[in-house]
Amino acid sequence: MNADSLFRLAAPGKLPERAVFVASIVAMLAIFVANIMLPDSGLRIHILYVLPLLAIGMHSGRRSLYLAGLAVALVLEAIAFVHFGASIATLAGNAILECLVAAVCFSVADTARVSYLKVLNLARTDDLTGLMNRRAFVRVAEQEIERQARYGGEFSILLLDLDGFKALNDTRGHYVGDLALRHLAEAVRNNIRRADSVARIGGDEFVVLLPNTPKAACASICQQLRRAVADGMRDSGFTITASIGGVTFEQPPESIDAAMRMADAAMYRAKHNGGDCVVSN
Repeated sequence: MNADSLFRLAAPGKLPERAVFVASIVAMLAIFVANIMLPDSGLRIHILYVLPLLAIGMHSGRRSLYLAGLAVALVLEAIAFVHFGASIATLAGNAILECLVAAVCFSVADTARVSYLKVLNLARTDDLTGLMNRRAFVRVAEQEIERQARYGGEFSILLLDLDGFKALNDTRGHYVGDLALRHLAEAVRNNIRRADSVARIGGDEFVVLLPNTPKAACASICQQLRRAVADGMRDSGFTITASIGGVTFEQPPESIDAAMRMADAAMYRAKHNGGDCVVSN
């Protein structure tokens, strides 16, 4: 098993919670069978039930799944204790102890899962706008390039840059500038499809990935976004527009950096045309 496989097993959110739950129940059954098959050794391995419970807690935020896993562990442990002729007091004491250990395990696993996902979200998200940051966008775009190389099709990349943003910052302050960036992010978010991805990649530059989007559709979306930004900014009291460069890739680009450079060149042509303009290739 390589390092990537181990990371997928250990990192919360990397595996489907239902798959983890089923695998954990199978693991509990295996522990139960092993426990029954070792009656003469004096070795009781029921303590290993905590490992599948930890797995459920790490990969699922649903308490119902965790409680279901705990119930299965308690039932299997009770059957094993009855099989070995343990007293009712011993059975009850171990059940209480199992519940206490399970509660601690769940608390630790849940805290670790929530903390990991929070840090992961911060690493992928632009603090100001709530959009993806450059790193997250590059990963999504690389996956789209890999998909296209394998299955074919088209995709487009748009680069947006605000016209007059520096003047706004200089005359009205950075707080107002930040507010304008949030309005831009909202305008873009409201005018793209669910399958599309948008990110703030620095300053007042935003990028949009449009899967399965040919040239004509790319040009249309560029114009739609240009109008949406202009209208949204005007309604918010900002005299700001956007220059947008769009590039459609019918063949996989050499790299995401090469694709971004092409979109950046198209955007600068739009800006040199006077702003509030679209250049789509």
